[in-house]
Amino acid sequence: GLTKKITVRESEAPDAKVICVRETRENEAELILGNFAGWSPEHPHLYGVSIEAGEDRIESYFGMRKFGIGKDEKGIRSGKPYFQTGVLDQGYWPESLYTPPSDEAMVYDIKTAKRLGFNMIRKHLKVECARWYSHCDHIGMLVWQGMINGRSIQTFLLYLPTVLPFVTTEFRDNCYPLFSRTSKTGREWWKRECRETVHQLYNAPCVSLWVLFNEGWGQFDAREMTEMVRALDPTRQIDHASGW
Repeated sequence: GLTKKITVRESEAPDAKVICVRETRENEAELILGNFAGWSPEHPHLYGVSIEAGEDRIESYFGMRKFGIGKDEKGIRSGKPYFQTGVLDQGYWPESLYTPPSDEAMVYDIKTAKRLGFNMIRKHLKVECARWYSHCDHIGMLVWQGMINGRSIQTFLLYLPTVLPFVTTEFRDNCYPLFSRTSKTGREWWKRECRETVHQLYNAPCVSLWVLFNEGWGQFDAREMTEMVRALDPTRQIDHASGW
């Protein structure tokens, strides 16, 4: 294949200092940055990167961070305990329903959440445009990304665990009629869209957690779906059945 030249700058500015250059014919390359600056909501540092192959050239960015779970149950961000506090965002707009009215409106929404003291937004049952996640990367806002989900009819089981928590030990989510998931085609469709969502947002520094199902809505085989997503992305936490 073509030789790819990868150039990393210490920021996204075109004239920023070059800190790493690598050439390779492979489709993957390991970059050594040395004493790098980490990404966090308080300090959302992003590196600029360009990749050249023949006459083609692309510009992008990346952030250095990792997520894990520690014994203090607060979550671990870049090796340190980090408490994530946020809002559930359904992505509605008074002017335009599900479509953001402008780029400025998205920035205002994210910055307002941050000004109010939140460091995380749970994006609920909606995948936003790439621009929205880029703003979260640059502003410094963690994202818990929920998967798109649906069901054929309302079932009594959806809110029952809220009233009677013990029912969660009596019903299993492979009993598809109780969760309105009798359609095998519908279950396969959910798997496909789930995989596509993880692939699409995998490189966003801001995304810290995947939410697979919410309050039993169309939930099925949550344990198996967790393993499916973990195989696709072992770098993030997974909330497999939120609201139970």
